[in-house]
Amino acid sequence: MVQLLVKSLTAPIIPSVLLFFMTGSFMILAGEASGGDKIIKLPDPDREGTVPLETTLQKRRSVRSYQDDLLTLHTVSQLLWAAQGITGQDGLRTAPSAGALYPLEIFVVAEKVAGLTNGIYKYTPFAHGLKSIVAGDILPLLTEAALRQDVITQPPAVFVLAGIDQRTTSKY
Repeated sequence: MVQLLVKSLTAPIIPSVLLFFMTGSFMILAGEASGGDKIIKLPDPDREGTVPLETTLQKRRSVRSYQDDLLTLHTVSQLLWAAQGITGQDGLRTAPSAGALYPLEIFVVAEKVAGLTNGIYKYTPFAHGLKSIVAGDILPLLTEAALRQDVITQPPAVFVLAGIDQRTTSKY
């Protein structure tokens, strides 16, 4: 049985996707992970937007209802790149990190994503791809870990940001 262990959490939301933050590692205890070392290559992200950043920030709102459509792999790709994507040959990313240690990892809990089976995927920034961690319907377990918030069961995908504190505590 898969168990998700969470120390603390908050749940900021954007349309069609739920972001799930927590401290500590996103721990998955399972007999076997699915997919082995195979990386699912994501579509290339758009690096030049059509809407100014200021307009995006002005229009940003949290919502608690989601479209009932499938989320495209391109949208997932774009969101993952925007959160932790590689921006140059030096390995630096879209998000800053003290000492370039990058303690954050992103997992996608896919429920209704075109091209992905339901399950947990880990984002691999250098490959700009996803590695399958656990297959199956994970949202009920994630809902339980999120103190039974029904909003967790509704989006087509939940993006889980997990911190690996050892990456920074070893230096700082």
